[in-house]
Amino acid sequence: MRFSRFLAAVGIVLTLLAVPPQQARSTEKLTKRNKAIVRDFYTTVLIGRDVDAAPRFLRQDYIQHNPDVPTGLKGSWTSFARALRSQFPRTTSGSC
Repeated sequence: MRFSRFLAAVGIVLTLLAVPPQQARSTEKLTKRNKAIVRDFYTTVLIGRDVDAAPRFLRQDYIQHNPDVPTGLKGSWTSFARALRSQFPRTTSGSC
């Protein structure tokens, strides 16, 4: 048990040493940017139900991996918008 922890620690140290500090900062910056994009997509499209905003977040050649949904931005999001609107219709009373 102790030896496996030691090996894990050595592996982590070697991994950290293998990544130059500049690259690590660049990776952190990219990760931060990507998280902001995902958060904006989630709040705008999923929570705000603004499916027309999807092209701001996805490429035209978006690949849909569900075989029952067409691939490409237009086909995927047309299906998604239909499902979102039918399963979670907007209410005028303000309740969920």
